[in-house]
Amino acid sequence: MNNYLIEIEETLSKSVSIRAKSKEEALKIADILYDNEEIVLDDTNFVDHEIKYIMIDNENDYDYTEEDI
Repeated sequence: MNNYLIEIEETLSKSVSIRAKSKEEALKIADILYDNEEIVLDDTNFVDHEIKYIMIDNENDYDYTEEDI
C-alpha cells in the first residue's frame, strides 16, 4: 500500500463596497482592511473546493486511511 500526498484547496469569496477616488485606491483600501482583519472571510463565504493528487509520498507517515472515514 502507498501513501499519497493529496492537496485540498478551498475558495472563499466576499464582495465589499468601498468608497475611493479610483479602483486602485479601492483595492489598496481593501488590502489594508483585509490585512488588519477588518474584512474577514469565514465558512459562510465558501464558494468551492478542489482536491488534487500531488504525488506518491512513501517517505512520510500517513495521516489518514480508509478506516478513518
